[in-house]
Amino acid sequence: MGNDFRITRAIKRVTQEHLETKTGINQTRISLIENGLAEPTQKEKKKLGKALGVDFRDIWEEPVRVKGITFLTQDEPETGN
Repeated sequence: MGNDFRITRAIKRVTQEHLETKTGINQTRISLIENGLAEPTQKEKKKLGKALGVDFRDIWEEPVRVKGITFLTQDEPETGN
């Protein structure tokens, strides 16, 4: 999941230092989260998502998959058809 966070941050062109300023989360902790060495709390996920301008669930939650079938969670919009 840290990789999705890193990719989102890179796409948004936001530095870890800027996120630290916007969220109050220490840059070292942000680095640990990005590298999968620390699991962010729910509060941290929300702060980081907000600072990046995205819903935190888009970064940290994955749809449920069963035998090649994807089930959307309650808050995910339906796509296709």
